Amino acid sequence: MELVSRIKLIEVLLEVNQPDEAEIFIMELETHSELTGKDTMTLCVHLAECRYQQRRYNESLELLQPLIDKLETDNYHDAELLAKIRNIIGKVYHQTQDYNNAYYNYRKAFDYTLRFTTQNMLTAHISFNVATTLLRRGNPEDARSYLQFAHDYYKDSNRLVDLAHTIYHQGISYKNSQEFHKAAECFEKAKNILEAQNELKQAIIVSQANASEVITYENPELAIKQLKNCLDAYRSLHDIPRLVHTHSKIAKIYLNQMQIEQAYHDLMEAEQIIQSHSLIESGEVAEYYKIRSSFEYRGKNHNEAIHFANMSYEFFGKIGALKDQIEVIEILVDVYEHQGDFQSALSWEKKRSELYSILFEGKGIL
Repeated sequence: MELVSRIKLIEVLLEVNQPDEAEIFIMELETHSELTGKDTMTLCVHLAECRYQQRRYNESLELLQPLIDKLETDNYHDAELLAKIRNIIGKVYHQTQDYNNAYYNYRKAFDYTLRFTTQNMLTAHISFNVATTLLRRGNPEDARSYLQFAHDYYKDSNRLVDLAHTIYHQGISYKNSQEFHKAAECFEKAKNILEAQNELKQAIIVSQANASEVITYENPELAIKQLKNCLDAYRSLHDIPRLVHTHSKIAKIYLNQMQIEQAYHDLMEAEQIIQSHSLIESGEVAEYYKIRSSFEYRGKNHNEAIHFANMSYEFFGKIGALKDQIEVIEILVDVYEHQGDFQSALSWEKKRSELYSILFEGKGIL
């Protein structure tokens, strides 16, 4: 009984993100005389979750990949344990921005949940994780059913912060499908819940998405004003990647309004932050490159536009962000056509067609 209680305590500590405390108990139990083979594997999975929460991602993978390979080869019967392992592996890849491998592991985890006798919190978490990778790839419609399952479970369980995150991602899915009214409703609902739960940073992130992706279409001046408020908040939080992202989004709005000088100012602010903090590979920097490429194209600086577009395309390809790659290709095709280099334009058009095939026909996903 003592062993069961202590393993349960480890699970509680991990649930509230206290990996260092959980690790102490795991180490104490590793030599416990009553450990069964199942207990040993459970402790291994919990230690891998500790490593994940401690951002020691390679160590987490080193614990779990050999274990899952053996269990699946042996056709191990415990679907919940298998789902947990695949979900943690998916989370590791997600945090390292390898969305193809994240999606693969989340989907494997979700398939195991179909063997559960009853759906539970783990199912909801996995369903949510599948949805987030589908959104990152550019499949908003495919993400909806997974988000709805997570939404319903979190609502019934009164998991308000998880519910708010799910509603926020529902907003992202509607935004990506250009259903802006539904997106705005989701963003507002998510922000209200997060503010009520004192999750203020997350509420700011939702406000940023609403301003840059929804409000900008109806009231670009208001969108810029709200995004500048987000800048102030991110400065106080010292959130460097989101500072870059927000400056880039402001520049994009100015660019769409043909306010070139203002767009240039925010792009230079973003570039200065990137250089001073030695930011190299991140989604925020790749987004900056994409918007910078569009800016240079508008200014007829074609070589610069190609340079930034290629950097953006390469990174989005590494992380499996297909929709973003397609958007970058649109810029490249326009640039090459304006240069009269129709052979290069055609070559990129073929790549875009291939990516559309992967995105909408599901090729290459599993």
